[in-house]
Amino acid sequence: MNTRQKAAADYYLETGDGYTALIKAGYSKGYAKNYITFFKKQSIQKYLSKILESEKTNKDTPLLNEIVDYLTGVMRGEDDSSSSQRMKAAELLYKLHGLNKENSAEANDSPVVICDNI
Repeated sequence: MNTRQKAAADYYLETGDGYTALIKAGYSKGYAKNYITFFKKQSIQKYLSKILESEKTNKDTPLLNEIVDYLTGVMRGEDDSSSSQRMKAAELLYKLHGLNKENSAEANDSPVVICDNI
């Protein structure tokens, strides 16, 4: 992907207008009329997906880090929390990190066996 294509993709993310994005990036008006074809290119799609995913992750990360820090502090008893609050924080951290998925998946996948010994 060249610098002009990257600039067009960046402008597109800013404005949401493919035609204007291509013009701002230095493409001719005639070429910009085919902006749909331009933005269907696999390299452009990959770049846009990568940027959008990165922005989503960056928006969620500070809040998630704050939650994890708070729960960790409660679990360690740093704020004079009770033992039940500490246990609940530990349980939430356990779930947050997805550690309970293995056990619940195994429990849900095991077949039910009914023995009739009458």
